[in-house]
Amino acid sequence: TTADYEWYDESTNPQFTDIDNPKVPNLEKIYCSTLTLWSPHTQGFKSYALARMHTDKKTFLVDYIYDYAYHLTGQTGEADMTGTSYRLPNSWILDAVNMSTKAGFQWIVTSPALDRGFTYNSEFNWDDSRFGKSVRRKVVAMDGSRAILADTNNSTEDFEPRVKADPFHVFGMKK
Repeated sequence: TTADYEWYDESTNPQFTDIDNPKVPNLEKIYCSTLTLWSPHTQGFKSYALARMHTDKKTFLVDYIYDYAYHLTGQTGEADMTGTSYRLPNSWILDAVNMSTKAGFQWIVTSPALDRGFTYNSEFNWDDSRFGKSVRRKVVAMDGSRAILADTNNSTEDFEPRVKADPFHVFGMKK
């Protein structure tokens, strides 16, 4: 009830629903890759960012779309990859985190101005011990009951990897 905002997903499938706290403002979702509930990748194969938009939703969805292509080389072979996505200018990004498996990390996909490191909740690809684990921003100080979180723009330094997933641990809340 003291959050500044929340992520709420309106699902098109009644078997996968989210809970909306009416006392907390919802973040505006501009684009999502699913029609149900979005959640971070369980093995941590992605990077995530919070951004403040500098245009309206309609303009963004039209003017910031792009097609990409790259050649993927991995342990099991090679493939040409293509897709469509949206570009987000670095100047719009408030905070970012790079994630990977610990053993599989190869490079940072964000600008070093946004994040110079990475964190992880899986030791390796298909690590079954990842379930029930999370990454948690380090608390560097307390201002009364308000937690001051680490933010050096280096996820290796700012996050605790592979900690027990416990939403009540954050900010000293009691169950």
